[in-house]
Amino acid sequence: MKKTINLFVLITGMLMVSATYATKSSIQASNVYSGFYLDLDLAGLSTSANDSFGHATSRGDYDGDGYMDLAVGIPRYSISFFGATLNETGAVLVFWGGSQGIQANDTTLLYQVNNGESEDFDWFGRALTSGDYNNDGIDDLVVGIPKEDVYDTISAGRVDAGAVNVFYGHATDFGDTADIIHEASGAQPETAPNDNDQFGDVLATGDFNDDGFDDLVVGIYLQDFGTTSSVVNGGKIAVYYGSAGGIDVDSYEYINQNTFDILDSNESGDLFGRSLAVGDFTGDGIDDLAVGVPGESINGLDDAGLVQLFLGSAVSGVSTNDKLYSQDTLNGALEADDGFGHALAAGDINGDGIDDLVVGIWKEDIGSVVNAGAVQVLMGTHGAAGPSNSFGPIITQDNSQVIGTAAAGDRFGQNVLLADLDHDGFEDLVVGSPRDHIIGGGATVDSGGGVNILFSNGTDISFINDLYFTANNIGDRYGYSVTAGHFRGVGRPTDLVVGIPGLHSVDNDSDAGAVEVMEFEFFDVIFKDGVDQ
Repeated sequence: MKKTINLFVLITGMLMVSATYATKSSIQASNVYSGFYLDLDLAGLSTSANDSFGHATSRGDYDGDGYMDLAVGIPRYSISFFGATLNETGAVLVFWGGSQGIQANDTTLLYQVNNGESEDFDWFGRALTSGDYNNDGIDDLVVGIPKEDVYDTISAGRVDAGAVNVFYGHATDFGDTADIIHEASGAQPETAPNDNDQFGDVLATGDFNDDGFDDLVVGIYLQDFGTTSSVVNGGKIAVYYGSAGGIDVDSYEYINQNTFDILDSNESGDLFGRSLAVGDFTGDGIDDLAVGVPGESINGLDDAGLVQLFLGSAVSGVSTNDKLYSQDTLNGALEADDGFGHALAAGDINGDGIDDLVVGIWKEDIGSVVNAGAVQVLMGTHGAAGPSNSFGPIITQDNSQVIGTAAAGDRFGQNVLLADLDHDGFEDLVVGSPRDHIIGGGATVDSGGGVNILFSNGTDISFINDLYFTANNIGDRYGYSVTAGHFRGVGRPTDLVVGIPGLHSVDNDSDAGAVEVMEFEFFDVIFKDGVDQ
């Protein structure tokens, strides 16, 4: 039986967050973090039902002042202009960091007007990523608009083809306009986007050719192939390279599983590009790209899933030197419908200077418990061999040392993140499970959501002193997005931001959404005997 102790319940407005610690050693709550939440009401803006504030989050120093800023996607936000309302067109709210951290009254609202064709149900802000694409020392923000209808020179219009907006950071805020990128932008091949590609629903950033300019990756996992779209939702990725002028739509490459020299082949339902993670997994100083293919069939098992790793190259960028990872060759049982690779994260767990890869297996069955979910850790290694399965067994809530209870439909591992939350130089594992069923007091909170934090011990992921946070309202979906940053400045501990897009607002707008900001402090671990660790 798991031994846990509830330290406190944070209640702010309608948000109730429970924190649970393992009793292996006791940590004083005041030494760990202080939490508060942000939503549209607190920012002085009106809320509506289904806004989904917190569906996506990203961080970057968008004004170059040395403090990380927080971008929050509100993809179903409706905006009124001159008496007309654009329903669920979407928006992004940027909270500016400072010495006091994130403040609710210091924000900028971004939306698509003057940055593309704003329409009903565009869902601007459904995905976000940040990077310095023009290498000016100030981070830029890319906003996904997956349901944007695209009009180009060779088609009358493609419904929900998708696009992205690029907002370039400046010392005095973002400018009034942004670049718009979609398939067939610039000198891209004269092939029309497809209906329902939802370009922009998955985004990532890295420097794959080691030129000092960050590059943008777009996962187009709903892409069809064939003259009659005979391969449905096979998926592909688009890589756009950075330059002094920003993201260069004329310097790009498309990759799918039918690309020459690429392992495996395109099949319906593969969902190649459903998730992305960027890190230096080989220790050569150049970013590599991990691509999730959670719908891949392996040995006749549908949707078992795999991860395809593409090594970065100073010569060619994202190269065709690729590797495949699945539960067929790693620890764990290969099963249909596991969705291995639905979520990915990269970071340095053991401090060896090489990034490690975390894979979410969100529909892993644990015994007879269906879709309970799991996480697998692959440790990076020097050389072209790439990550290895040296960590050991998969991580689940069925492990007696991991807080929480594995329940059917939890989908533990739907979101994963690596970040150094205890300021020891080693990155820790954050697992978001927005469908987590919270069981306690004789009641079950369906899809309340939960976040597990498992700390690095300097060698691998430890289960000692792990944390577990939950929201106690049905359908909150606590943990739908997770990000971390130095919002209080470099040298201060990292703060964790958790998206809660299903939270009801103070005036009871359903699914208005919020985020919780956890300001972690330098850990002072006190064992039960009172001796500092």
